[in-house]
This record gives sequence, C-alpha cells and structure tokens, in this order.
Amino acid sequence: MTSIKISNRLPKALFLCLFGCCLITLAQAQEAALPANPPAPAASEASKDPVDKSKETDKDKPLTADEVIKESMKGNGGNVLGVLPNFRTTNMDQPVVPLKPKEKMLIAFKDSFYPTIYFVTAAFAGLGQIENLHPQFGQGFEGYAKRYGTSYADQAIGNMMTEGIFPTILRQDPRYFRKGTGSVMSRTGWAVKQIFVTRTDAGRHVFNASELIGNAAGALISMSYYGDYKTGHQVFQQYYTAVLTDMASDVLKEFWPDMKRKLIKHKPEPNLAGPAPANPSP
Repeated sequence: MTSIKISNRLPKALFLCLFGCCLITLAQAQEAALPANPPAPAASEASKDPVDKSKETDKDKPLTADEVIKESMKGNGGNVLGVLPNFRTTNMDQPVVPLKPKEKMLIAFKDSFYPTIYFVTAAFAGLGQIENLHPQFGQGFEGYAKRYGTSYADQAIGNMMTEGIFPTILRQDPRYFRKGTGSVMSRTGWAVKQIFVTRTDAGRHVFNASELIGNAAGALISMSYYGDYKTGHQVFQQYYTAVLTDMASDVLKEFWPDMKRKLIKHKPEPNLAGPAPANPSP
C-alpha cells in the first residue's frame, strides 16, 4: 500500500519536471535551427527594428528587486506559461535590494491569490480525482470540491511559509535569482541549487531553511485537513512533493523568458521589392 501511495503522489511534481524538460529541449532545438548569420534588415526597416526589439527585451527581462514589488502592488506581476504566478524572479547580476518584511509577505500573498492559481488548483484536484487520492473524500462533485480545497490549501500555505513567514523570521531572501546565461545543464543546476542555498538579507549565501523548513511546516499543517495522514511517512510524502514542485517551478522560471522569445510568432516581412512584374503575353 505504501508504494502505491508514493507512486500516486509523485505525478504532480513529475508532471512539472517533465514539462520543464520538454521546454528546455524545445529551446535547444529552436536555438540550433536559427541561422548562424541572419540577413541584415533592409534600410527602410532599420529604424523600426531596434525599437521593436528593445520593447520585446524589456518585456521579457526578469524584474529587479524594486520592480518585483511594484508589479506585485499593481496586481499584474509576471507569470510562467500564462498560469503560474511569478512575482519573485530577478536577475542574479542585478543590484540586489533587500526586501522588507511586508514586501516578502506581499510576494507570498500575491503568489497565493493570483487569479490563475485557481486554474492550477483545479488541474491538481482533477488529477487527484482521477487517481482517487485520499479516498475518504469520495468521488463526484463533493469529492472534487474537497480535493480542490485541500489542494489550494497546500499551495497557499506553502507559499506563505516559504516566501513570507520563514524568510521574514530567518532574514532570508525568498526570490529566485535567474542566471540567464550559460549552458542548459549549468542553468538547470543553478535552478535546482537554489532550493538548497539562498541569500540572506545581508547578501550571504546560506542553507535555504525558508524553503525546506517552510515546506515541512506546511506538510505538518496539512495533517489537520487530510484525515488519512496518520504517520510520519505520509507527511514526508507531502513534504517532498512540495519541494519537487518548487524545484520544477524554479527550472521553468529560469528558462521561460528564453522560451517566450522563441515561441513568439513574428509577422512575415513585407515584400520591399514590390509585386513581381507580369509575364509579357506572347
């Protein structure tokens, strides 16, 4: 029975991991397909291209510390794949401004109540319904509603613990610092590493207790609303699922700006030479 429960709990995190790997593979394939020396733009288009490219670059550029908070306050922070809230990503080579406690709590709050999080919760609840996780919830609408509520509680409590409460108590920075350069393997390793190592408000690199202890606290709290959590092993399953999900999320945040640029479909360039001359009649 234990092995069945383990295999049932892994799909959430593994789904995100596999999906992230697919995105990375697609990025490599598209990058390899790009011409080594693209043709120079026509003279008439030279004045337009720099403006368009700069706008695109600014749009996809990871946010700095101050911009993260400004975007969060406006309620329109970034997202990954159009659904995953992303209020805590910044460039690692940008000057780092320490976050105040209220700013950490604000990021956690926005990540927990961003509108699209409800769609992500619906997908997780549907997966649990199909696999009949927590069979005490039953099936049908009532069973789905219970799975939806508990799935949302898992995400919201985890966000508040790992991005707000524990970073404030331990004076650690909850943001993801995107590397943005280097090979796919080095950037993936960088993303995974930040689950275990983080910055303090003073700029030192330390053990990421906010992530690992925060998710442990969330797993313990989940015992209050999952009636079938009666052993430490079951709580540990909940814990490592949350950590793996956060790990996959960091990998997606690392590569999403690259994918977004490569997936944007550009309009075909106009024919500057004009229409082809008609063939003379014989």
